[in-house]
Amino acid sequence: MKSYIIIMIATNLLLCGCTQEKNIIRNKVNNLRYVKEMPYIPELSGDSIYWSVVKEKLKVVPYLIEELDDTTETEATVPNFGGNYTVADIAFEAITEIIHGIPTKEFVEGPNELEKDGFWEYWNYTRSSYENRIKFKMRVEEWYKSNKNNLEWFEYTREFRSAPDWKYETNKHPIGGYYKLKE
Repeated sequence: MKSYIIIMIATNLLLCGCTQEKNIIRNKVNNLRYVKEMPYIPELSGDSIYWSVVKEKLKVVPYLIEELDDTTETEATVPNFGGNYTVADIAFEAITEIIHGIPTKEFVEGPNELEKDGFWEYWNYTRSSYENRIKFKMRVEEWYKSNKNNLEWFEYTREFRSAPDWKYETNKHPIGGYYKLKE
């Protein structure tokens, strides 16, 4: 009887810890709606809210995928494309920061293959209709489920600017690397 009670207590503690971690991650993802600035490569600028999500690495990706249809507009301006980021756009940016080489072009539809022009097409496709956002979300989710066991970690060997001005210090990447499909 004592060992049964000990096993039950240990199981409950593990479940509570797991649930608590999930709640922390969920709260971080929910805070994406408050992002005011996104990173603009080549510097590691951007809102600390964004980077706190990215630092969760692969364990946050399923939560980010859930947000790929959230059209809540944020205060973060989209350079080169205009308008503001939605929560869905920020979630996808975070996924591509964590996992490099995601085939964005494969997740969008165009009248023909010649019209798929990379990240421009992402903006055109997802902004054109909510139904497209749903399709995009489903394709990303399918890709992730099919490939998550084939991802490997690569450390960054370079440092990044931490501000747009070259005279500022360089820093290591906040998560120290990225995941990529095994070759």
